[in-house]
Amino acid sequence: MPCDTKGSVCLHTFKFQNKYKNIIYIGYEITMAVLSIASIFMIVLDYAKSIDITAYPYNVFDNLILTIFTIDYFGRLIASKNKRKFIAGNIWDLLSIIPVNQAFCFFRAVRIFRIFILRR
Repeated sequence: MPCDTKGSVCLHTFKFQNKYKNIIYIGYEITMAVLSIASIFMIVLDYAKSIDITAYPYNVFDNLILTIFTIDYFGRLIASKNKRKFIAGNIWDLLSIIPVNQAFCFFRAVRIFRIFILRR
């Protein structure tokens, strides 16, 4: 289907761009969910004394996940139009990027539930 070149938007290009954005969004959500599950899994194994989350290689993986969550949070904060509303609506995400301390592991687990709630 040829596009009108007189300045109007090409409909099939628009549909392709929306489909592409949807695929990226779904990939982003799946990646964040997998990282959240991996983080929770490592915390559970640490509590069960199966691994030591502060020892190599677990600490590297945990710090990588923490870094990704931090970049994600602050990237979305910068992109948001209403910063206060964003912070209030994403308090669990903010708490989940506090460096790993046994007292704050709960907040990482809550992040998973937030992702499932958003998928509805």
